Amino acid sequence: MDSAFPAVSVDGVMTVSLSADHSGTIVIKLKQNSESNAYLTGLLTAQENGVFVPIFIQVINTEGGEVISGTQGFMQNPALLQFGQQLQESEWTFVVERLDLINLGAAA
Repeated sequence: MDSAFPAVSVDGVMTVSLSADHSGTIVIKLKQNSESNAYLTGLLTAQENGVFVPIFIQVINTEGGEVISGTQGFMQNPALLQFGQQLQESEWTFVVERLDLINLGAAA
């Protein structure tokens, strides 16, 4: 999400609007046999029945040293659970109020 938005008037004067919006989207792909699918399906069922369960997500890339975290999120849409002879993936999409990326490799 952009943190600033320029606007130029007809007389050529630019003003900048600053945004406090740090929201974002996180997409997680799980294999069809992942136990996390059942857990997320339970959270989705609660959400669809009117029980808002805020979701906090943290993903750690151990190779690149990044930590991605999202707070106060919700599931945007249910994953399409597919089963077949070959292992399939389920894609879960979350929208979070604040999305942060920390590069631990840069801190060293």
